[in-house]
Amino acid sequence: MAGEVKPEPWRKPSFWLKLAGGLLGLAGIVFVAVRLVEYQDELRQHELPASLWVVLALLSIVYATSNGLLAIGWANLLRSRKVSVETDRAISIYATSQLGKYIPGNIFQFAGRHALGLAAGFPNGALAVAAVLELVFLAVGGLALSLTAGQHLLPDMPGFWFVAAAAVLTAVIAIAIGRFAGRNAAAAFIGYFAFLILSGICFAAAFVSLTGEMPSAAGLAYLAGAYVLAWLLGLVTPGAPAGLGIRESVLTVLLAGMAPASLIILAVLAS
Repeated sequence: MAGEVKPEPWRKPSFWLKLAGGLLGLAGIVFVAVRLVEYQDELRQHELPASLWVVLALLSIVYATSNGLLAIGWANLLRSRKVSVETDRAISIYATSQLGKYIPGNIFQFAGRHALGLAAGFPNGALAVAAVLELVFLAVGGLALSLTAGQHLLPDMPGFWFVAAAAVLTAVIAIAIGRFAGRNAAAAFIGYFAFLILSGICFAAAFVSLTGEMPSAAGLAYLAGAYVLAWLLGLVTPGAPAGLGIRESVLTVLLAGMAPASLIILAVLAS
């Protein structure tokens, strides 16, 4: 209508929701920078060749890229709630909000994602359900993959059986989710599990690169499982930003005797 006065952008709820999500993401970046400065003394203990730093940087890029699987999983969870969402939009929202996980409290990534989702027009209820299911799927998938770290408790049992148990349990969970929650929910779980696998592989690769020792296939599976277990404990620990501190503490116990604590911390930072 001619002459109609449009409201100022700042008067719209979506403006403040987007601003809140963006600020949480910015706070996450700042917190990561602060923590890296705190770790600099650990990093200075080792004079690593430039080629190794390149490898660690590439692994960090692979890990960062694998977060796209989380975003796609989140989109599939919304679709399981009958919400129409474009994958590109989901990745953009998820990437921005995910930075909030580095803020102490361990909830700000979810708060930022919820705010940005509301600003994008997604239903409040669907966003809440997606957040809960995401935590459940990551926890269940993490527990399944952590079975490969069972070698720590039963060292005499062949590592193959732990890997097989993790694979069978994961398949059963995925089938059950597909049967009771639908195809989109099952696809989300598979995406989250794939992210966990890539995370474990990145840590194992970083660990091997730093120590210079190549373990057996069972040993690699143990490294991946130990990392995922430490990551999971960090995820569910209240107040631990992105599990920082928790992961390192758990891994220094699980990998005791395999490498100095400073190298374990560096491997965590690279993954």
